[in-house]
Amino acid sequence: MSDSTLLIFMVMITLVASYFRSGWLISFVGLATALIIAFVKFPKIFFFSLLGELSYSLYLLHIPIGGRIINIGTRLNSNIYTQILILFFALLLSCLASYIMYKFVEKPVLRYFKNLKYKSSN
Repeated sequence: MSDSTLLIFMVMITLVASYFRSGWLISFVGLATALIIAFVKFPKIFFFSLLGELSYSLYLLHIPIGGRIINIGTRLNSNIYTQILILFFALLLSCLASYIMYKFVEKPVLRYFKNLKYKSSN
């Protein structure tokens, strides 16, 4: 089964289940979205490609870095505009730390294991 077929199958199951809670409109929107994702060739955008490369590092660092910045920032000031600025700063710093971790930790480790030759047990 190809990836797009599996995606459509999973989305269809979700849509059938969601129909019983939300009606046909949400099912139609979900199906249309799944079909677009499965069959439309999207252009490669550098920012999204980079974000895809950083996704694991970002997953690991967004709570310790971004969460801590947001936690400290909301304690210092409750103004909504300042909180939005703190949110963007936390996102930016999390992405920067993720890039550094990807470049100096994750990528070298992946390269090492890719080049590692396993000895046969014979």
